[in-house]
Amino acid sequence: MEIMEKLRILSDAAKYDAACTSSGVDKKAGRGGMGSASAAGICHSFAGDGRCISLLKVLLTNACVYNCAYCVNRCSNDVPRAAFASRELAELTMQFYRRNYIEGLFLSSGVAGSPDATCERMIEVLRILRQEYHFAGYIHAKAIPGADPVLISRLGFLADRLYPCQGHPRGGSGPYFPAGISGRPAQCQYRAALRAEPGAAGPGQDEKGDTGAHGLHRPADHRQQP
Repeated sequence: MEIMEKLRILSDAAKYDAACTSSGVDKKAGRGGMGSASAAGICHSFAGDGRCISLLKVLLTNACVYNCAYCVNRCSNDVPRAAFASRELAELTMQFYRRNYIEGLFLSSGVAGSPDATCERMIEVLRILRQEYHFAGYIHAKAIPGADPVLISRLGFLADRLYPCQGHPRGGSGPYFPAGISGRPAQCQYRAALRAEPGAAGPGQDEKGDTGAHGLHRPADHRQQP
């Protein structure tokens, strides 16, 4: 699959992660009007100094082993699936940044394979950006539910803002998930990881991370973290 087709699928699949001011808004000006907003692709948030910044808002993959009834990317939903390789997405982010399309990245993902494997792939995207490209721009990442707290804290060291998704309804049981998949609720796991690693990125305001870029907590030198 061509990279631009992946971008089209995975930016559209990310539009329901409401963590930026333009999330989910898709409209065009009428006759005689000006301006437009897109529900997918490049979204906007606010820095601590009040500046509006542009973010590439995308999923690493929209494939998911879970079947959450509320999620468009649930495994039972018949939608096109795509996935970026970690380096592929890091390089795409840098290309957009160099063209002055964006100032940062909003990265989320479906859970492909296992929570730990998905979190490790997200960590690799951020590691390439921070350590190889020395990218110091804003990064907002999703804490994958069910991932090891050590991996969540590593992700937090590389991101400026980390937020948990809603996690495992009913503790990983019931009709929301395939048989055999369970785990701790993401909120508790996420908070435990941050308590263990106080230098990690600050949390969002609620379960879906409905925050701006304000109030971020960046470690002294996140690029040197694992």
